[in-house]
Amino acid sequence: MLLAIDPAKRALGWAMFANAGNLKRCGLLRATTVEGMLAEFKTLRRFRVREPLAVVVELPRIYSVRHWKGDPNDLLDVAAVAGAAATLGEPRFVTPQQWKGRVPKPIHHKRIRAVLSADELAVFVTAEDAIPKSLAHNVLDAIGIGLWAKGRMDQ
Repeated sequence: MLLAIDPAKRALGWAMFANAGNLKRCGLLRATTVEGMLAEFKTLRRFRVREPLAVVVELPRIYSVRHWKGDPNDLLDVAAVAGAAATLGEPRFVTPQQWKGRVPKPIHHKRIRAVLSADELAVFVTAEDAIPKSLAHNVLDAIGIGLWAKGRMDQ
């Protein structure tokens, strides 16, 4: 099993893939603080299975000042969440550049949707119905990270 995580301070996207590489579940964890986000990990801990759980976590990156949004200290909180997420299984870290290159988010999200089978798309749509539209990108990124890790998607 593979758990792919797009960490964030307040809205963490996650996607679970079977060993065969197909998307089984996905969702969003929400909290108002880093401590709250870590407490929400109980949702992800239930995926502990008999075989080792591989965890692929996106590492936050510092971009040039012109791309900053909000408080740059938030990146430290995201790094704390990413590090804690790595403890959920056998970790592997990936940077945004590695899994998606420099492709703009809207274009990459269309590519992610195009790779998903009808059954997998239904898994995402079901999850998407339960989360605010403004946060669906977190789940799509987690799915993209998982697809990349399973060798189903190029950057």
